[in-house]
Amino acid sequence: MKVIIYSKNARNIESHLVKLGHVIMGITNHVPELLAHMVRFSPHVVVLDGGIDQMEKLKSLEQMFRSVRFVGLKQTNADWKRSLEQALKPPVKSLPPYNDIVQQRKIIIDDAFSSYSKDEKLNLPEKENAALLAQLQSLRLAWMLKTAKRNAALIGAYEATLESVAETDTQEIAYRTLHTSFKSASYGRELVGRYLSFLALHVPGAQYEYLALPRDICPQFRYVHYGPSAESLYASACCLYFGLTKHLVENISKTVTWSFTGEDVTKLTDTSMCISGLCMTLSEVVKAQKMFCDWMLNSQGANQFHEEPNRHIHRAKQIVRDFWDFRLVLDNPDLLTCVQRVVLENEEIPALPDLCTPPSFSEYWQELNSNSEESIHEE
Repeated sequence: MKVIIYSKNARNIESHLVKLGHVIMGITNHVPELLAHMVRFSPHVVVLDGGIDQMEKLKSLEQMFRSVRFVGLKQTNADWKRSLEQALKPPVKSLPPYNDIVQQRKIIIDDAFSSYSKDEKLNLPEKENAALLAQLQSLRLAWMLKTAKRNAALIGAYEATLESVAETDTQEIAYRTLHTSFKSASYGRELVGRYLSFLALHVPGAQYEYLALPRDICPQFRYVHYGPSAESLYASACCLYFGLTKHLVENISKTVTWSFTGEDVTKLTDTSMCISGLCMTLSEVVKAQKMFCDWMLNSQGANQFHEEPNRHIHRAKQIVRDFWDFRLVLDNPDLLTCVQRVVLENEEIPALPDLCTPPSFSEYWQELNSNSEESIHEE
């Protein structure tokens, strides 16, 4: 789980949590910084060193961040490690229903977020012939549909919340673009991260609890990231590892890694317009993904692939084909029939190549921080 530690001396707590497999997103002993960390990182758990006294002190935060578990402990207690382990056993809390939109919220702006760099590993197997490529595309499609089938409830809930958020954010992005504010590109970049997170819910091997949330963790606050959020970067990496159409890779990578560097009004407006365009495109990819998977996971039989579908299904199929690079399999009714049968009948599917499988968030987070530190040393 993603954990933030509130403590004056967190070394032992941090060491123990890392041993348990948790990811430490931040450490602080100042309430304003704790608030900023929570809005920025959307943690699953906040560990409060000081026990019940600290829990009472930060009661207002616990009431606002209802999906975050607050765990109090005292390192002076001999059994604090066991108590902490017990407190972390329950599953991650789910976000409350998205019916608490507020009219105003405080904007928390990242003062100096280090830019991330990531060399995406996109070396798919050599495209020696169409037959080999079609086999690989069929395998990827089968795994994507199997994952979509398994995550159906999660995908439905994410989509419902994201739809509401996107409607509000799209208007906000348009206003900020016309207002020539850097917040336009920042909001757009984070919305792109949410769209990619929805798509990553269909990627086998992705750790879904570490993807970007479909909305701000607390509706009263919004964190304006200087550079990209770790969750958005991880979502994009999951999609890129699994495989996208080649010409999309550079544009998506450029968008999710964008950072404001003091561009003039003209350049900033151009950037905002480009990111807004990607937001619009990905919003349609999300709709097409849901429609296509629902269509594929029904049991109408093979004839549905040999007959011309309605216009919306036809276009959704084409969007999915061109986004995920499924041209050879989605244009072949016989291959589609075979893939559908394998998924619906729960037949065993061969493993994906390692280069199509995303890393764990922990590995990705360590690599991002390592690259960031190397960049600072070089300067």
